[in-house]
Amino acid sequence: MSMLGFLGLLLLYIGLARTGVVGWWATGVYVVALVGMFTALFAPLAVVGIRAARRARTL
Repeated sequence: MSMLGFLGLLLLYIGLARTGVVGWWATGVYVVALVGMFTALFAPLAVVGIRAARRARTL
């Protein structure tokens, strides 16, 4: 359900940029922040997975 909220905000920024209320940079800032949030959220899980795979391979 929260992904729909993120998509809705992105569509809102796109709509506002198309009508000229805000600049296109605002949409870019939102996308960069969204990607950064998901990267920060899943990066520790990726590190743990890589370490577990390396440990399993050496045993």
